[in-house]
Amino acid sequence: MIRKTIFMSLWVCLLPAVLTAQENYLPGYILKDGAKKQGQIDNQNWDKNPAKIQFKGESGMQVLSSTDIQEFEVGKEYYVSRVVDLDVSPHKLNSIKENVPPKFVNDTTLFLRVLVQGELSLYSLKDRNDKQHFFVEKNGETSELSRFKQKKKVKGQVKLFTEDKYKKELAGYFADCAALKAKTSTIKFTRNHLQKVVRNYNKCMGENLIVYERPTEKMSAYLGPLVGFGVTSLNIHSEDHDMAGVSYSNSSGPTFGLAFTMELPRNSGRWNIYSELLYYSYAMEGEFREDTDENRYRHKQFNVEAGYLKYNLMVRYIFQTNTVKPFLGFGIGNAIMMSDNMIEHYQVKNYSSMDEGSIPILGGVRKHEQALIIEGGISLKNFNVALRYERGNGFTPTSNVTTRTTFVGVQASYQFRLSKKK
Repeated sequence: MIRKTIFMSLWVCLLPAVLTAQENYLPGYILKDGAKKQGQIDNQNWDKNPAKIQFKGESGMQVLSSTDIQEFEVGKEYYVSRVVDLDVSPHKLNSIKENVPPKFVNDTTLFLRVLVQGELSLYSLKDRNDKQHFFVEKNGETSELSRFKQKKKVKGQVKLFTEDKYKKELAGYFADCAALKAKTSTIKFTRNHLQKVVRNYNKCMGENLIVYERPTEKMSAYLGPLVGFGVTSLNIHSEDHDMAGVSYSNSSGPTFGLAFTMELPRNSGRWNIYSELLYYSYAMEGEFREDTDENRYRHKQFNVEAGYLKYNLMVRYIFQTNTVKPFLGFGIGNAIMMSDNMIEHYQVKNYSSMDEGSIPILGGVRKHEQALIIEGGISLKNFNVALRYERGNGFTPTSNVTTRTTFVGVQASYQFRLSKKK
């Protein structure tokens, strides 16, 4: 009950951060009616291209769409507004119908993400259906690169066909650069490949024709030591084993190891993959006694000691508040028992006879333990502190005896940046 109260209190304390963490205003500008206006833009590090943005300027907060402004830039996000014909044909396999031609929406105004801007520009759009679009612009005309998927029946079987018209279209744009035109058949319909060939085209046409190029995105990675302190408790359930129903002492002690974090791209640092390799141990005792009368009894003492090497893999959500950023996490843990001292000391008296000795608990224990993990904490630059709750499946090798370990503790880590997202 105490543990549940602790974590309910933690979630309640973090609720205000949950409600306000979606805003992320950063310095930026908009281009409206040919005039550049400085201000602050709510940068959501959009995965899908935004339909509208929130801009704070001299006139207060405004919600602006692609028909209101010509372009905007915030952080490393640079978008232009363009009127285009958009291919809205289904792209997911279960949505594609047999013998249905491509479908377009004409003259629609959209925010397009700028990948390369120059003599030949390259833009991208990820729509609300997760379909990836690419556009090229030359001499003021913007066109989508065409790639269609269709299902057709061939000899009684329905097959999926992909028509890569974009290769022929690029060959037309590269007509004045023979070296690139000859390679259009090998161009892949991916951001990195298209960005590379458009960059090379601009270089082919002149040294200073690239006005802007979006940096390659990389994950930020961090590695560092972690230390912690926690309390482990044990519960055992069985209908017929003496270990069940016994109250075991709690075990408290340190944990230590290494922590590794990867920030996922295109989410403003909100979602992280967090993993750790650590060592922890526990030592607990439980006592069982059954008296038949003053001359007959059974007495057992259970010593439960083990040391584990554990790998935890978690997902963390970081609330993008100010300097101190709360976070919540959940995941799974896998632990391998490196050492153990699982001993049952028994003493059985039957009138004048006494039988006593020591044997392994349960005849042996399982070496692999799994756990579910939830946590909450705060992050200050490279320093993290988390309150951790873990529920493990224990060490019993048989189904008629089940064990459950519970860990509650505090962990702290300091991580050094290994690579930086660009």
